[in-house]
Amino acid sequence: MSRLFAVIALAACGSSSARPDAFGGADASAPADSGTLPTTDAAIDSPGVDCFYEWSTRGTCGAPVIDAAYLTTDCEATTGVFVVGHGFESANQFMTGNGWLPYGPKATSEPLNDNIWNVLTPTLMCITTSANPAIWSGFTLQLQNPDGQLSNSVTVQNLLSARPALVSTGSDDAFDPDACLDTGMTHDQALAMFAMGASTSMLGRLAITAHTRSCNSATGCLAWGAPATIATNVPAGLAITGNGSAVDFTLGSADCGSLGHADETLAYNYCDMADQGYAVHVAAHCLQLSATVRSPIAPDGSYSQTDTVGLVRY
Repeated sequence: MSRLFAVIALAACGSSSARPDAFGGADASAPADSGTLPTTDAAIDSPGVDCFYEWSTRGTCGAPVIDAAYLTTDCEATTGVFVVGHGFESANQFMTGNGWLPYGPKATSEPLNDNIWNVLTPTLMCITTSANPAIWSGFTLQLQNPDGQLSNSVTVQNLLSARPALVSTGSDDAFDPDACLDTGMTHDQALAMFAMGASTSMLGRLAITAHTRSCNSATGCLAWGAPATIATNVPAGLAITGNGSAVDFTLGSADCGSLGHADETLAYNYCDMADQGYAVHVAAHCLQLSATVRSPIAPDGSYSQTDTVGLVRY
């Protein structure tokens, strides 16, 4: 979801600013063919971001595991094929000519046989497709991680009319892009956060942190540098707007737009702050902020990537 969540609109279904090309895979055995949908807040045992970004140096990362795959309308407001599981790895390279689409696990069978994803995290991948279940559901899907390990195989389901669950790790690590991978806060859930008669509500205060890595468009990215604190105690809250018809998310002094009006699992509010813009995923019991900024690519292919994050539970 790639910023660690960057703020660049992708040509397909998603944005580097809305979801990261996130982190770490779990070392687990691949189950048999399964079409069972995952449960949110799955408390996945995972080595965090390490196996997502640094699988090439760890040598202890397990094979990818697919829990479910389906065609849905929730691929960041477009139709697409969702793949939910754990142990997915980033190739640490990006399709720089097409909105910085991230290279990750390769789907090994037709019709989905590519390794470019517009949403890529350790537990979730999504690639834009047409809303045609005759093409994009009913086929067998298997993945191969960049380290060469193969996943189990599952049958892609047609869930165009459903709002499927995602898998949140429940981590307190703001650099874990799956830490708050819960469905977006609905309008009614937002209203329940207000005291009687109040027009504003505080969800929590964010610490905003960033880290940077050096990359090359041809050879990929090095490890992340040490994180640095950008801001502390940034108020995140809600405000009644539209003569009482809407609830907006607020970050500091910025109004980031209304919550709960779109039936999307991957819902984001975009906050224009003085320093930069942020994508914020607001769920019922947590919110996660992210932004990715990449420098211009030099003639030798080099550039830097800075991911900025924040996480609050309430």
